[in-house]
Amino acid sequence: MKLPNKVKIGPVVFDVELVKKLNEENGDHLDGDIDYRHAKIKIYSGNAKDVMRHILLHEVLHGVINDSWPENAPSEADITRIASALSAMLLDNPKFVKLWRKV
Repeated sequence: MKLPNKVKIGPVVFDVELVKKLNEENGDHLDGDIDYRHAKIKIYSGNAKDVMRHILLHEVLHGVINDSWPENAPSEADITRIASALSAMLLDNPKFVKLWRKV
């Protein structure tokens, strides 16, 4: 499985980058991060491939929600729950996913 190099969220195309080290400003480890100012999504490459796919969806959800409802951003825990549920639904229903493929 290979992650996409780019993801479009609203009007912005974000570069997706795998990185060997990803930390918050205070030094705490991060598995993923979305940088709105530079239109970049960074994913920690030390995770398993399935985990990286889940983290990418998590960061994309941050982008979608920030673009759509910036004043009502859900908590990090809520984003994690939504990403987990959506990831499982997409993996378990390939015919559903095909509905959005370009013909």
